[in-house]
Amino acid sequence: MNNTKTNPIGLDAKIQSLQTRLFSYLNTLWGLQEPNDLDAYGRCYVIEQDGEKTARFFKTPNEYQVVSVPERNKFFFLSRAIQKKVDALRYETVVEAIFLLNVTQLKPDIEHRADIEVQADVELILNQIDNVWCESIETGFENVLRGIKYDQESDMQPYHAFKFNLNILYNMNDECSCC
Repeated sequence: MNNTKTNPIGLDAKIQSLQTRLFSYLNTLWGLQEPNDLDAYGRCYVIEQDGEKTARFFKTPNEYQVVSVPERNKFFFLSRAIQKKVDALRYETVVEAIFLLNVTQLKPDIEHRADIEVQADVELILNQIDNVWCESIETGFENVLRGIKYDQESDMQPYHAFKFNLNILYNMNDECSCC
């Protein structure tokens, strides 16, 4: 399911454009038939509760959904970096595009661990998007969810956690053209 915002602007508009394109292309590329085979979330928030930090998606004013557990194939975005003004209209920041995936489900015909294959699929799509540059890739739950609670047992086959650290250029008044 593609969980989107209504009328996002600025950084949220840029992220939602990325989210929508990734969701559409990855569903096709991975041959996913059911709407719940892949969950996509826009900009999420790191929230501390009872001494533990989790990544959560804002659903309603009274409800945040935890997204930092790999019970299903999903991806989401975190913006924890400074948003630097580069000229009169534009800003630049690093956004984390985080993927928590069951590689066996997505690449059933590959006998070895298909972690690099799913990463390559995502990068293929990201490379086609204007004003977005991949600075680095990090793997493993410990690196991907740095500072966020996760279950150690989630960090092994069939699950794979990785993130693309994306340098994004956007205008504060941008609107999402994808929806």
